[in-house]
Amino acid sequence: MKRSIWVTAAGFLALSTFATPVSRAADHRDWPTYLTEIASDITDVYAWMSTDKSKVYLVLDIQGADTGATATTKFSDTTQYIIHVNSGTAYGMTTTQDNIVCKFDSAATQNFECWGPGASGTATEYVKDAVGNTAGKTSTSGKMKVFAGVRNDPFYFNIRGFIEAGATVKSVAGTLMFDAAGCPTINTANSTTLVKQLTHGGGNGTVAPADDFGKNGNSLLQGGTTNGNILSIAISIDTTLLTKGGNTLSVWASTNR
Repeated sequence: MKRSIWVTAAGFLALSTFATPVSRAADHRDWPTYLTEIASDITDVYAWMSTDKSKVYLVLDIQGADTGATATTKFSDTTQYIIHVNSGTAYGMTTTQDNIVCKFDSAATQNFECWGPGASGTATEYVKDAVGNTAGKTSTSGKMKVFAGVRNDPFYFNIRGFIEAGATVKSVAGTLMFDAAGCPTINTANSTTLVKQLTHGGGNGTVAPADDFGKNGNSLLQGGTTNGNILSIAISIDTTLLTKGGNTLSVWASTNR
């Protein structure tokens, strides 16, 4: 089975060597059989560049366990974890593809191997290391470094205020008027109510702290886990290895069995 995250599923990111935007994507528990293959369930894909644009940083996060990953949670030993990086001359024209492929064994102390693209005419970048080595491991050339292991994945958000604001919008939806651009016009009273709900939450009139609502089984989030941990593959790689088709990159990820 191949498990892929595509554009509208929030697994497609774009960045350019001419700019340094931070790109984010999230996609949790959205396929019918994820519980039977939870060590292959992609949650997030991140991509960004170093300030001097010499390095591309890539992160592929995996659900790992339904109740949150722990020190004993393992990556699948029957799955290939792949970060795909396409390069081109402009957005929408990134047709040259390079892949970084990682595989894990079934040992009690789990090990992994990752293969990355080499420069034209040279050997592929290669890293082998133990899962959980916080220092990471660098390829012989020094052009690719990889970490794999458990990481905390907090998600702080004012979920109570968001739910309240959503309920308010739903309650007045039938009375809304729209301008020529199709945007709803909201009166001052409704606007004030929405702002208060989004910034305060709980209706208590004071600024409410954002909740790490993926933690401790928060009932406000369907499928909330008992901790905020996931399995993560983090990679640093020389930009020159990924720009064979041009200076604009697009990034997506897949798990393949």
